[in-house]
Amino acid sequence: MALQAILPKLPLRMMGYLHHVGTLQAEKRSEYTYEGLAGLSVSEVPQAWQRIARLGGDTHTLSNSQGCFIDHHAIPDDIWVDIYQWGCAAGYLLPHTYWAFEYYDDEMEDTLRFCHVSRSEAETEAQGEHDIFAVDGFIGTDAFAQIVGEKQRCDASLILTIVAEQAEHIDGVYWDDTLDVSCYSAPRALILNSRLPRWQITR
Repeated sequence: MALQAILPKLPLRMMGYLHHVGTLQAEKRSEYTYEGLAGLSVSEVPQAWQRIARLGGDTHTLSNSQGCFIDHHAIPDDIWVDIYQWGCAAGYLLPHTYWAFEYYDDEMEDTLRFCHVSRSEAETEAQGEHDIFAVDGFIGTDAFAQIVGEKQRCDASLILTIVAEQAEHIDGVYWDDTLDVSCYSAPRALILNSRLPRWQITR
């Protein structure tokens, strides 16, 4: 499906005030980020992320009364199918079979799944204590990694940051994660690097 047919179907969220803890310089940002390197990681709850990620440095407030974000968790499954198909056709993604195992974490009171690029890697991590099973998905190409980050190749859902770049009125992506510091979870967002000039930034 053509991207121009997908964009009008994406759920959007308006957000005018967000915060970033740490450096604003792209070349100094950590490669280990949930949101990828296509933009600046921001949040409505910077204190929560300071505790979760043990962040240090200055806290910056970013404001834009017209801030517009794709609402990641509100995207229907059928639209995700279209997004992944577009990502493959555009050369950003490839189909890939991952290998995974699951176990119940008593502390988090939830069943956790760990996916690995290869079966041998999954078997090594499972240490013979968990059953290994195949999971069909996608993996990022070199073109994807160049934009999103080498460390994020396996998070194909970050194709959404590349999709956002194609719509001038969209500033980035928002993840409405549950606010639970004990489970390392809190709402978060990404403002695309190319959109930062239209945000007012104060320290």
